[in-house]
Amino acid sequence: MARTAAADKREIILQAAVKAFAKRGFHGTRVSDIATEAGIAYGLIYHYFKNKDEILNAIFREKWNLFLAILRNIDQDNGDLQTKLQAIAGFFIDSYRQLPELMEVLILEILHSSRFLEKENLAHFQEAFTIMEGIFRRAQKDGILAREVDPFLSSLIFLGSIETAITARILKTVPATYLNELKVQLVNQFLYGIATQRPAAT
Repeated sequence: MARTAAADKREIILQAAVKAFAKRGFHGTRVSDIATEAGIAYGLIYHYFKNKDEILNAIFREKWNLFLAILRNIDQDNGDLQTKLQAIAGFFIDSYRQLPELMEVLILEILHSSRFLEKENLAHFQEAFTIMEGIFRRAQKDGILAREVDPFLSSLIFLGSIETAITARILKTVPATYLNELKVQLVNQFLYGIATQRPAAT
């Protein structure tokens, strides 16, 4: 029971930190701001975390692991390549729609920050590309993708496109009404391109 209570309190702190970081940014947030957001005593936070950096790392590692679990489930599904890519694009875009503060913190405060360059963080992040590379490699083996396509580069381009689209929405450079269209366009343009003709072979 005590462990459950401690886990619940820890999760409350992480959720409060997400809200505080989204409002004020990592540098503009104090530990006392997180405590206020969580409705707990300031000193209690140090019972669970050493400092603000450890809180941010915990947000990334724990939430990103949930994302990886979803990616693995999609990967193991029997759907075709287009169905899997639609599921992945839809998952990330819907995650932003449902948890905008979390996605903002993950992208702006972690993925685009030098703090992200810790070896353990990079290993967690790299796994997403490994899963995607496997999806593309199997599709290539099945004759769905052209032989000259590089599965690893494809994983970078596809996930990078999703991140860029969500970042644009966070920065409000695209309207919220584009989110549903993004699910379709990201996959269609990635798989089928936007040109009516391919360039001549050189």
